[in-house]
Amino acid sequence: MTAMKTSGYTLTFRCVNCGRVEARTHYACESVVSDDQIRARIYEANCEGCGWKGVVCGVSAIQIHSTPDSSREDEEIEQNRLLLAMAGFWLLSFFGVAVWAWHVVSG
Repeated sequence: MTAMKTSGYTLTFRCVNCGRVEARTHYACESVVSDDQIRARIYEANCEGCGWKGVVCGVSAIQIHSTPDSSREDEEIEQNRLLLAMAGFWLLSFFGVAVWAWHVVSG
């Protein structure tokens, strides 16, 4: 059984300076980690509201969100781009042949 993939977790804290729930940090990891392991750590956080930067304890995190691994999404996006490019090429080729045929018939 393969482990679930994640690129980490985003933790949200109440800012110790302004009191808003806008202090965030990112905990990078390659696999799923338990809440206890995440909350047991100390983090550097930045408040998006007032600009405060400082140290916070994981236990005080108000929200913990898993950040999905985007490598699979990136592969799918690249495949879709290739398919669209190929479809566009064939469409333009068909249109070019149709214009040429119209010129031959009408001309």
